[in-house]
Amino acid sequence: MTLIHETIQLTRTLGASVEDVFAAWQSTEALQQWCCPGDNGWSGAVEEHAFEVGGTKRIVFGPEGEEPYIEDSRYLDIVPGTHIINSERISKSHTLISASIISLEFSEQRDGCQLVVTDKLTLLNEQDSPEDRRGGWGEVLEKLEGYLK
Repeated sequence: MTLIHETIQLTRTLGASVEDVFAAWQSTEALQQWCCPGDNGWSGAVEEHAFEVGGTKRIVFGPEGEEPYIEDSRYLDIVPGTHIINSERISKSHTLISASIISLEFSEQRDGCQLVVTDKLTLLNEQDSPEDRRGGWGEVLEKLEGYLK
């Protein structure tokens, strides 16, 4: 398979303060409640989370009864209330599926916090697609909105 390069960007205005939205990414307990994509047939666990520059995050997620996806991330830059930048690798069955640089940008708006997610994605095989990744981000952001209410 030829490598697929894609930039996915989603913008949401969340009915919460920048501080609360940023805290939802910072807190391991909060992440556990909302950060995994998928519907009710999926499960996920935050296995590791060191929220600091150079720190790592590991999330294991996927459909119940199937081999899980493993998301390994490293925080590259964190400016509280402004942005988070991390690198991310997703694998399944010891096979690397994708690599990304992800930026989260937070800004105060009249209606709450505007969050801009930019995923500069490289897909390495056919186990993922830009459409699936965009859908996964949409699911994650919907869960974040629910968590913040």
